[in-house]
Amino acid sequence: MERRDRLERLTNLVLVLLDTGRPLTIHQIADAVTGYPEGAEARRQAFERDKRTLREEGIPIAVEAVESEEQWGYRIRPEDYYLPPLGLDHDEQVALNLAVAGVHLDEGSGRGALVKLGVADADSPRPVASLPSLPQLPRLHEALRARATVRFSYRGEERRVDPYGLLFRSGFWYLVGRDHVRQ
Repeated sequence: MERRDRLERLTNLVLVLLDTGRPLTIHQIADAVTGYPEGAEARRQAFERDKRTLREEGIPIAVEAVESEEQWGYRIRPEDYYLPPLGLDHDEQVALNLAVAGVHLDEGSGRGALVKLGVADADSPRPVASLPSLPQLPRLHEALRARATVRFSYRGEERRVDPYGLLFRSGFWYLVGRDHVRQ
């Protein structure tokens, strides 16, 4: 129950800080967001934990001076929080929709992301092929992005590989890269 209450408080905190046009003090935040303790020090500590959690999740909380005995106020500026418009023209939107519609992984088609980006709707094309997803794919994609070496066991041998890319051919995923042991 406590975890759900904290998640609800964090969600409400984001909404309150995003909706305000001016920085709010901790006292004002505690009045607007249910779930904060009564005592000033306990309230401050709970808010600091929440602020740290939100920042760790990438939510930019601005700290600004206010004319109050608390001296500092907090808010989330919409321009720092929301993605800017992509500015895609019609042809670019169609191309993006077709790319996502052409293939999708088991975990999802990507349509939800396109809807959130404002470049897909109910009339968008549906996927024409489905690729199997593997639990290792996110780790391999991250290694590709970070240009990091991956370690794994393949046919009973420990491998260390610098990945160059992932391919899907004839129903199988292939990792292309430089093996540190086998040249």
